[in-house]
Amino acid sequence: MLASLLPGLSLLIAPSVQAVPVDFQVELAVAQAYGQLVDGSVVLLAGDFNAWDGSQNPLTAQGTLWQTQAELSPGFHQWKFVIQDSGGGLLWESSIENRQSVIPAGPLQLPLAWWDRLDAPAIPLQPAQIRFRCDTSLIQAQGLFHPQSDQLAILGAHTALGNWQLPSALLDLEQGSEYGAWLSFSGLCEQPVAWKAVVIPGDGAPWIWEAGLDHSLVWSGSDLDTWPPPAGDGVADAELPLRLFGHGPGWQPEEVALGADLSFTARLESEGAVWSRRGEAGDLFDLYRDTGWSILRLRLWHSPNDPWHGLDSTIALARRGQQAGFRLLLDLHFSDSWADPGQQTPPAIWQGLPLATLADSLRNYTARVIQRFHGEGLDPEWVQLGNEIDGGLLWPVGAVGGANDTPAQWDNLATLLAAAAEGAWQDLPVDARPRRLIHLSQGGNATGVMRFLEEMASRGLSWESTGLSFYPWWHGDFSALRTTLGRVCTERPEEVLIVETDYPWTLDWNDNTGNFVGLPEQLLEGFPATPQGQLDYYRALRALCRDQPGTGVSAICLWEPAWISTSGFGSVQENLALFDFQGNALPALDLLVPRAPQLQLLSASPGFLSLVWTTVDGAGEYRVESAPTPDGPWRIAAECSVSGCVFPAPLGTRCYRVVALAGGH
Repeated sequence: MLASLLPGLSLLIAPSVQAVPVDFQVELAVAQAYGQLVDGSVVLLAGDFNAWDGSQNPLTAQGTLWQTQAELSPGFHQWKFVIQDSGGGLLWESSIENRQSVIPAGPLQLPLAWWDRLDAPAIPLQPAQIRFRCDTSLIQAQGLFHPQSDQLAILGAHTALGNWQLPSALLDLEQGSEYGAWLSFSGLCEQPVAWKAVVIPGDGAPWIWEAGLDHSLVWSGSDLDTWPPPAGDGVADAELPLRLFGHGPGWQPEEVALGADLSFTARLESEGAVWSRRGEAGDLFDLYRDTGWSILRLRLWHSPNDPWHGLDSTIALARRGQQAGFRLLLDLHFSDSWADPGQQTPPAIWQGLPLATLADSLRNYTARVIQRFHGEGLDPEWVQLGNEIDGGLLWPVGAVGGANDTPAQWDNLATLLAAAAEGAWQDLPVDARPRRLIHLSQGGNATGVMRFLEEMASRGLSWESTGLSFYPWWHGDFSALRTTLGRVCTERPEEVLIVETDYPWTLDWNDNTGNFVGLPEQLLEGFPATPQGQLDYYRALRALCRDQPGTGVSAICLWEPAWISTSGFGSVQENLALFDFQGNALPALDLLVPRAPQLQLLSASPGFLSLVWTTVDGAGEYRVESAPTPDGPWRIAAECSVSGCVFPAPLGTRCYRVVALAGGH
């Protein structure tokens, strides 16, 4: 025995440590309100005293209060609560560190805990009546909301708001364009709730979501009604400020703007053309502007035989465009008719002139045109110095293609373009000077485009913007365009635009005028000639342009996307327009109509969250951001290329949002 071996040393044998009963209780009203605790779920207690195996200590429920008793040895212990769904999946408390306490040698009832919070709310979770308000004047004016047939709803991250899926909160008309409704909530104390308004079209069309970041509601209970009935009902009342649905005045699409060449508008109107959207006819310019298009491109011929492309008629269209809120892009053809890679015929009054005289005429004409626009209060933001001038302009003096590809001819072309560039700024105040744009047709020919730009730059020509045409049936696929844009955007300092493009919605025809596109082999793989295929083409093109490095691509313009055929004016463009043969808008017109992703928290494990969302049109990547409050600071939590990911959940983080990259809202 030890005592006999060590005389004088007394041995004290400690009594065995007795486990003590400890009562745990946790309030899960918040988890229930957020859809984390649903029918069939159970709550478990997992800690160091049961090897973190919550199945040994399930809790029982009394309403939203869950409780259990566990036998713990005295001393320091750590634990967490866990929600187990009906399929066995586990949702751990993830916004907090392990709960911990020193357990004394006796029975103990721990203070009430709150799910996923270490600090108890300042007041008990009470029901609340929240009034949501929304002004629809903007979207009614834009034709995006029709009170007689459509419904306005709010959805958000709460069961009272349909958990982003069910439009359970339809808003009732109160006065004019203002809508509002009182909704009942539980579990709101200091818990941020994200929400948005959404238009539900009566014709079954896709929902129209508010653009931008989610609205956020955080209620602290400060408006709690403490009066008992009949003076009060004991329910908090809070009224949210009136919000304007969608974009405010002056909104422009982010990053890559959309524009359209609508130079045929007046002629088509004279032929009886009518355009409509969602069954309602409207002014063509309004239809484009109200769906987010922001640039109007107009071509100008020197002395046309018809009245549609002269200076006066172009000024009239520009005035309509400016009144509709468009930015103006003026396309000077420097010809009495069409100018393009196959024809660059000088105006009749300039034919036969020597280089010096031709350059002087070009300078004076350009100055006269731009000064006329300026005098009318219609300053263009861009002016094209010719249209698709890969082979030069004002042939034969300024020709550089084929046998004319000589240093002397390139010198001639540089002289002519320098004269036009001087005229575009002549006698104008600095703030009225347009960006001078060089327009080339071969968007899929990187070598040819760069060669042209370098020839001009080496001869001292100055310009501010480079414009490209891209028609897949002539210029190749997206990979060819990507190569060209990649070089121009990184090797040249000028702004870059796609100033002409189109894509078919059908291969059928509606008149006896031949169409540009009519064969399956003219289509891009993966983009059929259907309304959806047309929309997908423009989504993909915009995403490609948004991805470009360097100067990037600032805008995309479609060529005559409203040219439908009439009885007196056939169209080569009828199956490339954004309207069907009857003039009804196709889905691609709504390319910029805002839609937002819907977020859903699926499950969690210790320290991690799993988040999924609906895909966003044109998005190639997504970024998850987190913050302790709706006001930030926002930090990157994860990045992924699909509509969902699992990521670490930082301590103290209660707010999450998803940002679509390379497209979307």
